Amino acid sequence: MLTIGQTTVSNGTRFHMWAGCLKATDLTNAGRRGKTCREFTLSTWPNPMDLVCISGSIVDAVDFDAARTAAIATGMKFEERPLRAIDVEPDYSNVTEFEIKFFHNGIKINGGKLIKGSFSKNVTTNGKPVVAFYASEYQNPAIFYKLFEVRNNTETMTDYFERDSIDFTSEHPFYGEALAAADAKSARWAARKVA
Repeated sequence: MLTIGQTTVSNGTRFHMWAGCLKATDLTNAGRRGKTCREFTLSTWPNPMDLVCISGSIVDAVDFDAARTAAIATGMKFEERPLRAIDVEPDYSNVTEFEIKFFHNGIKINGGKLIKGSFSKNVTTNGKPVVAFYASEYQNPAIFYKLFEVRNNTETMTDYFERDSIDFTSEHPFYGEALAAADAKSARWAARKVA
């Protein structure tokens, strides 16, 4: 049984319980280009507790199709839609090795969607070289936060919003890759100025 606000992954399907609905997403093609992922929403508004009580039988289903069948059988409001698979975050809970690639305009993890941003070469206050990565988006995939020490000083009470950033110091294991990406970005800008 899921409680309101809880997310779980079971048999290749991600389930999330909202206040008035249960959302299930098939993760079979998650993160792949040119594919789709199916998602269904089961809602019982204005009686959300009915859904909490029956959520266990849907979450414990063998696969997405069995969960879909169980959801339809409840007789509650059922909606299904396809999602672009590249926009669906894969389940990384069982992954132990990650392929991280640095490009002049962002970082790509395990062949997923490019986390767009820019690289900048700087020097810290104590004189050590650092390459900073500034993400273009306000929200990035969860794996981004799992793999890197991300800095974000957003303060929602005062409506101050900041994008994520990472500092790759010379001691950081990815400093060389980040430096190469910063140099590639600089070379592209230099070529633009000449042309």
